[in-house]
Amino acid sequence: MSPEEKRLAESIRSGKYFESARDWFHAIYIGPISERTFFLIIALLSAVIAVTSIVALFSLLPLTDKRPILVYAGDRPEETLKKLVQIKTVQQPLNPSLKKFFVAQYVKLRESYYYSTYLSSAHFIHQHSVGDVYTKYITQNDVVNPSSSAARLGEHGQRVVTIDLVTVEDVVNADNLGEAGKLDKAGNPIKESNPANAANLDKADGLGKADKTDKPVESLATVQFSTHEVGSDNENKTRWTARIKFSYTDMHVSEAKNPQTGKIEVSTTDPKFQVLSYELEQK
Repeated sequence: MSPEEKRLAESIRSGKYFESARDWFHAIYIGPISERTFFLIIALLSAVIAVTSIVALFSLLPLTDKRPILVYAGDRPEETLKKLVQIKTVQQPLNPSLKKFFVAQYVKLRESYYYSTYLSSAHFIHQHSVGDVYTKYITQNDVVNPSSSAARLGEHGQRVVTIDLVTVEDVVNADNLGEAGKLDKAGNPIKESNPANAANLDKADGLGKADKTDKPVESLATVQFSTHEVGSDNENKTRWTARIKFSYTDMHVSEAKNPQTGKIEVSTTDPKFQVLSYELEQK
């Protein structure tokens, strides 16, 4: 037996051979796995720290001085803290959308009841109703009337209105016709054939300011809505249909260049909305 074989046999008998084999296996196979796991954990922690740093950086930018203010809402937060409501989309014309908005707001404020906003709602109805329509509203909603919402619901009850559908159509009469004063076969006003007058009418129909003085146009609106009374002995949900006749004067938006500043300035004429009759039908 050669000396090398003798050393090998001796190492096997003493167990050093197996210890060396175990160390070799650990160095070649076990060690790299542990090291990879350790480096993977370090990489994940680094990624989390990097993402958190980026988020923190974007939350700090832009570097502006933000000073919070305290707004005292009092007893009427719905009047102090206003909510923006989209009246129309980009593609929709302005005045037809405003008509539907006024009609919906009128019905919502007339038929709803909140103790804190009762006076402001009555003021809105007063401003946008003719005399007999407003008188009928006050008579129906007076607290001395036992069937009124104020008498039935008191200070803690409320009547919530949900508008389901609003349709508006113009009343066809001589005052609402075009400059020609005639209707086509489809029942639409015929515009003036004179190019100068026709241009004025086109301006009145769009966003430009009309050359002529606008007259109120009478329209009919049908509003389908539901009411939900809370605070009375029994909760009551009811569906209604309101038929409204109203007059409306268009809103116009015009743009002009200021000769002094050279900037485009926008001027508007306020729309006018007045309810002429109001009929209510329960479904």
